[in-house]
Amino acid sequence: MAIDSQQLFFDERLSYKSCTFCRRAPDSRDHVPPRVLLDKPHPSDLLVVPACKRCNNEISADENYLACMVECALCGSSKPQEVKREKIRRILTEKPWLAKRIEEGASRDASGTLVWAVEDAPVRRVLIKLARGHVAFELGQSRLARPKEVRSVPLQVLSESQRAVFEGFSMPPLAGWPEIGSRAFIRKSRNEGPWIIVQEGRYRYVVDELGKMVRIVLSDYLACEIKWS
Repeated sequence: MAIDSQQLFFDERLSYKSCTFCRRAPDSRDHVPPRVLLDKPHPSDLLVVPACKRCNNEISADENYLACMVECALCGSSKPQEVKREKIRRILTEKPWLAKRIEEGASRDASGTLVWAVEDAPVRRVLIKLARGHVAFELGQSRLARPKEVRSVPLQVLSESQRAVFEGFSMPPLAGWPEIGSRAFIRKSRNEGPWIIVQEGRYRYVVDELGKMVRIVLSDYLACEIKWS
């Protein structure tokens, strides 16, 4: 990403005056996405937003769960020695209760296909926080209201037409341009996007020009969509 992530004027005007997630005074910076969703070496220009320490840390366990759940689904196992990502192997080894929690949700359907029961609440919390962070980072806008929709589904289960719609991410003709000086404005003026790749094959996202929809893809596997009214 060529945009200077720390030197845009709306950061001082809005973003750094309050926590991105609750409006308390910010006393830390939060990575969006968290590093558990990425591989080392991490990108040199990881996205950060202002946050209070409480919001920065309060759903770390949920982030670990989501990262491990995605990797276990990809590998077809919750056994540490059978997952490919070193970071996830370490988490599952150090937190055997988490590996057991994931394994207890595994079953096979009538055709013998392995199916994972995913806990909705922790996944939802992580996706909402990610979406709020991306809207703030790209547009300098706050999205503290409850989203209208939070959805996630493996890319592979989408039909060809559904996949095309998800990946295409076109805006209505009269949606307008984002605020002058915002990252979204700069990206559009450079004809970049629409998808912003944080780490190839691991994490990408897109924010609409009104900041009311965010789409995220985790590990080229999980397609996520968060919408506000």
